[in-house]
Amino acid sequence: MKFAILATAVSASNIFAPQDWASIYKGYINGGMQIEQGDAMPQGTSTWTQCSDSTGVFHYTKAVVTPSNIEKGVPTSYDITGSLDKPIHVDNITLVTKWNGMVVKTETLPGGDYTTTYELKIQQTIDSGAPSGNYVVTATANGSLKAGENGTVGCVQGKFSL
Repeated sequence: MKFAILATAVSASNIFAPQDWASIYKGYINGGMQIEQGDAMPQGTSTWTQCSDSTGVFHYTKAVVTPSNIEKGVPTSYDITGSLDKPIHVDNITLVTKWNGMVVKTETLPGGDYTTTYELKIQQTIDSGAPSGNYVVTATANGSLKAGENGTVGCVQGKFSL
């Protein structure tokens, strides 16, 4: 009998509220930080895509963002799913948030064991003091195939503008 095991990693911490926005602004204003100018996106909407990983067994299916229009100060949930060619063990998930190309927050979430389906759930409220601009959030699953190959076993990336 074949069945899908669905596991979830949930984060309630705020990856969009670094402890020191003032130092980020200062570095930006003083020219000490490079700004990447990415594709302009409609404000509040997000797009999600699969990024490369070393094992190639994860296949991004979809991301459901609720509410669909991302706003500062409004609780938002992200439900990201994908299928797996082989069972994996995820040691942890690394979330990296960039604002206009600068890393503003890195967070590590717990992993788990997954057989045929992978789901990552993140619940966030973007800090009302967060700057406007282009954001990119990359979630990289670090772990191994159950057969023993180590590396990154999945990666998704979300882009949006505030």
